[in-house]
Amino acid sequence: MKLMKKAAQTGGSDDAWRYGAARLNGTYELCTGEICRCRRNVKEGVHWLGLAAKQGCIGAMLELSCHYYAQQSNRENLRKALYWDKKAWEMGDTVAGYNVALTYSKLGNRKRCHEWLVRGYRRCPWSACVALAKTYLCGYGVRQDVRKAEQLFMEVLSDSESIADDRRLARYYLKMIQRGEFPDDDRPYP
Repeated sequence: MKLMKKAAQTGGSDDAWRYGAARLNGTYELCTGEICRCRRNVKEGVHWLGLAAKQGCIGAMLELSCHYYAQQSNRENLRKALYWDKKAWEMGDTVAGYNVALTYSKLGNRKRCHEWLVRGYRRCPWSACVALAKTYLCGYGVRQDVRKAEQLFMEVLSDSESIADDRRLARYYLKMIQRGEFPDDDRPYP
């Protein structure tokens, strides 16, 4: 850890990110792939991640966002998560738009949630397609449009890059549509 801290102090934003994440999470990975434990220090971890994020390190921004999102005890932490995800989005991260939408959903802002899912879908369709389809299916932050939802679910099934869980969810919701049923839970996140 001493060498890692020295690298963070003298190196670039990636070194500060690695050190901050290790202190925040209490683990780090060696170049051999071995996972090591270290003393967890949230305050120090957030400090180093903040330094790295301010230097433009997207990984540090997302790490901070995850930290604050996990601390959902108050709206201020969700706003901090939102801040870092938006910064990562501005830097070109493809999944950050989905994270912003998720945070707006937690804050109860359906319209902004839907808007960010649309942005996320435009930049990287696989990251937001199922959640976006569910907003159309349930009318979450947007006028209900079952046809649009169906098209998006079909897109997930036809996309070879979509992950298995997304394909499973798309099949599940398409079967619901065929039966004329709608989810009890209207949130876009399963």
